[in-house]
Amino acid sequence: MEMHQKTKPVALEKIRHKITQGCTRCGFCTFFCPVYKETLNESFVARGKIALMRDVMDGARLLEPGFLEHMDTCLLCRACVENCPTRVETDTMVLAARADGVSQKNLPFHEKILFRHIVSKRKTFGRVVKAASKLQHILPGSEPSGSIRHLPHMISGLREGRHIPRISEKFLRDLLPQMTLPPRGVETIGSVALFAGCGMEFIYPKIGVRMVEFLTHHGVEVHFPKAQGCCGVPVLSRGDSLTAERMAVQNARAFRQYDTVLTGCATCGATLKEYGHRFNPVSGNGEIFESFSKKVVDLSQYLMDFLSGSDLHLTARKTYHGKKVTWHDPCHLVRYQGIKEPPRHILKTISHVEYVEMPHADRCCGMGGSFSIYHHDISRKIGLRKAREIKSSGADLVVTTCPGCIAQINDALIQSDMPQRAVHIMALFD
Repeated sequence: MEMHQKTKPVALEKIRHKITQGCTRCGFCTFFCPVYKETLNESFVARGKIALMRDVMDGARLLEPGFLEHMDTCLLCRACVENCPTRVETDTMVLAARADGVSQKNLPFHEKILFRHIVSKRKTFGRVVKAASKLQHILPGSEPSGSIRHLPHMISGLREGRHIPRISEKFLRDLLPQMTLPPRGVETIGSVALFAGCGMEFIYPKIGVRMVEFLTHHGVEVHFPKAQGCCGVPVLSRGDSLTAERMAVQNARAFRQYDTVLTGCATCGATLKEYGHRFNPVSGNGEIFESFSKKVVDLSQYLMDFLSGSDLHLTARKTYHGKKVTWHDPCHLVRYQGIKEPPRHILKTISHVEYVEMPHADRCCGMGGSFSIYHHDISRKIGLRKAREIKSSGADLVVTTCPGCIAQINDALIQSDMPQRAVHIMALFD
């Protein structure tokens, strides 16, 4: 039922000062917003969104479906935030508007079931994904390689003619024990706990196994707490902050006994690091969030620190010898976590491959989780732009650390009839 009565936007009210005092209406964001580049729609760019929020704050506009649709048309890539002269946190405002939409309109029925009864419960989530894997051979557009970050959206995405990768026959928790020690004769020099995320759990388990094998081979003890679940970003980004917070508490508790939490997914890493920032709990979760987030480390940063303190030499797999490789910056890595140089340094260090920089490597690929489903036309155009940039680089291979980006980029490359493919950085190592 559509909402036409005036209701107080609680989440937006909490950040009223940011909305009413931040944006100077300079329009600088229009040069960097990937959605605006493809639509030229003012209400889809930061300046337009903030103007709409001000109308809601002033009572000139209702928190109605039309307003919420504009808030939904955002990748949360933070390109506008990074390039804003006054650093207006548009992503925080958009998330607040979405949260108000959920609290006042509630979630669509299918998302309520999906988030509150499936994604937030790992065992149930696994059973549902396992059931879906039994049907994937009859689904059109499936690809044996690549990834998709949040599996429940997969079926709906098929109607858009996307190239959907296959669900793994075995999940990562089926392949890894609770603890893996370095092999006999290798000195233990460190210990980490691995946070898998949905992509690595259900689609890329071999990448997770590769991470563990690589780390243990070089003296790192790896733990894999089975109580962990989804990082919560698909739930949080749709506005269901209460469910996302419950998921955050579960993860923080699952890793409470470990000193370092390592993740090979840029999106998961950014989300885990921002638990304390994104949630303002009244239930006493602030301390556990703060403690947990400080322990989270991205794979590329960990490898960079690891390399700087050892005589480790990285070699590319034989299948990639002689190839030119380029790097795609996931939004959740370069803008949310501020990690840009470490992965480039690693790629330049690997022997038998040549690194080349692609134009606009930090430009969003257009995935944005469920954005690529609900706004597929815009997402596809952004992805095809990324494919053209890859082509202009002359690279044979695209490397990144976000399963969602890998899915989006490979889809765009296939649609563009290009031979290049995107892979996770761990797939490059011999």
